[in-house]
Amino acid sequence: MLGIDAGTEWQEVRAAYRRLLRRHHPDVAADATGAGMTTARIVAAYGTLRAAHGAHTARTPHAAVASSEGRGAPHQGDGGTVDEGDTLVLPAPADEAFLALLDAVQDVGEATYVDADAGLLETIVGSGAGACSLVVSLQGRANGTTEAFVTVEPLGQGPPPPLAPLLAELARRARGRL
Repeated sequence: MLGIDAGTEWQEVRAAYRRLLRRHHPDVAADATGAGMTTARIVAAYGTLRAAHGAHTARTPHAAVASSEGRGAPHQGDGGTVDEGDTLVLPAPADEAFLALLDAVQDVGEATYVDADAGLLETIVGSGAGACSLVVSLQGRANGTTEAFVTVEPLGQGPPPPLAPLLAELARRARGRL
């Protein structure tokens, strides 16, 4: 699926994966029939190789800053807040929060779209029928914090994973980088 040979260096595998995503992702190939399924297959193939390579190990664990309870009252931690179930508030200016979240999305998936000027990140999470696109839109605030609005969209035939645990994991990982 990725067009690589056995024994290919890991950096070349990753480059092939990104090249194929840039070509087949539904946001780019909107007029192509089956772009979502092709993207899901690419993600699944890469996920299999990534697991075999051992590259999907978590970085240094940090204390959690968010609960995965979903909507309701804001959940506070030492350095971040998950508010109303789809918004993450980080105690940092937008540029610092963007870099922390970029690392965090790389930990939970593969960043497929990055636009620092617009404050947008997209990552593909999961594989197969449960693969989804996680989109993060950042907005810096005058008080020095940054709000990150997070949405999840299915790429395969199955439903996407629940947002609350994904958001809690992003919060935990981003906070560890601030």
